Amino acid sequence: MSEQLTSLDQEELDYLTSSEYKFDYPGLIDAMNTPQFTIKDLGVNARDATYWSKKEILPELEGTTTTRRKYTLKQALWIKLIQQLRSFDISLRQIKKIKDHVLMKGFNVKEALQDEYMNLIVEQLAKEDGKLEEYKARMKDPSFLKELEKERIDIFEVMVLSTIVFRRDVSYIVSADGFCLPYVFDKHETITKNNPKFESAMKSPHIVLSLSQAYSQLIQEWSEKKWFNEVSIVSTDEKKILGLLRDKTIKELRIMKNNDEVDRVILIKDKSINAIEEFADHIVRNGYQTITISTRQGKPVHFKNEVSIKLKNIPE
Repeated sequence: MSEQLTSLDQEELDYLTSSEYKFDYPGLIDAMNTPQFTIKDLGVNARDATYWSKKEILPELEGTTTTRRKYTLKQALWIKLIQQLRSFDISLRQIKKIKDHVLMKGFNVKEALQDEYMNLIVEQLAKEDGKLEEYKARMKDPSFLKELEKERIDIFEVMVLSTIVFRRDVSYIVSADGFCLPYVFDKHETITKNNPKFESAMKSPHIVLSLSQAYSQLIQEWSEKKWFNEVSIVSTDEKKILGLLRDKTIKELRIMKNNDEVDRVILIKDKSINAIEEFADHIVRNGYQTITISTRQGKPVHFKNEVSIKLKNIPE
């Protein structure tokens, strides 16, 4: 199973398997794990859904007490992958085999780290960070190993999160015998270096399932639905910026970064004024800003104000 994780670096994996992303994307965890999308929402007719269910290629229903099928966002993406597979004329029997591989239960972290190949990868990453000895010491600590036994990683969920959170072009390479390998385009060299099975899989007959395309299709199909506004798939900061983009009084929006992180935004608004009193009132109410004034016959008729705001100070 270790080869499944070579499409992510350690920092990304730590971020997705910790609680950190849940604070940046507060609504995403609910969308991932709450059954709320019907077969109709996914563009599947009832007849196909019934037949697919009998052939066990649909994901297991979770947390729903009604007879109406409802799926989580993670499950919805697998169903879109089924549609991609059917477009390649892949049989339902083969799809079942692929499903069992892609949706396999999360594996034990301790077992993964004790895998010789996976351990070599983690040791190399620890060495590059100057923490090799610390890592080796922790792997000999019985209490640490006991804690690891409780930890499990759902690989498909990690790849879905990578698609949404990192905006990555994520795919699955599927060979004729049903072998599936997550593939991230901008991690090609890393995957080639760390996974000995990758090159042979690429040279053999295979198809490519695009998780990113499946996600894009869902967004396009759902964007007009009334309930879509309740599905949170953007971060808190992204939501703030989207709110500013929708503000019709803002004529220009600049996004400023600090150390590769969005730090502040600059808002530019144009406004005509009828009297000097109105202009003065604007200054009094809005505090310090950079303002450009246009005059006509000695009187201000238009002004453009530029406001710089820390992103963290913008209310949600």
